[in-house]
Amino acid sequence: MVEIVADNPIGAFIAVIAVGGFFYTIAIGFISFGRWQGEVNADRLDFHNFMKEIRAKLDSISERLPKQPPLWMGASPIKLTERGKKISDEANAVEIASWLLTKYEGSDDDSDYQVQERCFYLANKNNLKEDQIRLLEDCAYQNGIDMKAILRVVAIELRDIIMYDRRIRRQPRDG
Repeated sequence: MVEIVADNPIGAFIAVIAVGGFFYTIAIGFISFGRWQGEVNADRLDFHNFMKEIRAKLDSISERLPKQPPLWMGASPIKLTERGKKISDEANAVEIASWLLTKYEGSDDDSDYQVQERCFYLANKNNLKEDQIRLLEDCAYQNGIDMKAILRVVAIELRDIIMYDRRIRRQPRDG
């Protein structure tokens, strides 16, 4: 091949152009890749900054929202807070829980957790009378909380009634 190029000036010219074109293409590829990589990194940085701005805005919004104290404490067993007790009184939750007690189908063999879960399941709109639902909805509206929270308060009251009754029945009786 070297002989063909050495004896033929046009072949040599074409070979030089081909090799030069090859290196030119490789160089342009590296330059283009570098530019593309720079744009991708710039986009990543822009997105990262965008997410920082969104987080900052969400934090400022949450700081301006009024803080609602919880209705119950997460310790085991779940207990109503002072606010939860106030909501319970306003919503007649003990009275509603006592009414729901007639629908409770647990057994004395149920664990405390099972009793609690049955109460959470039982305390829902489908198991309440219309006037009870209206009372709970009004209480939820007046206190700026959702219906799920009110029903949770009713469930906790129901659980407490059942647990108190179980403790009384399990106490030994004096003869």
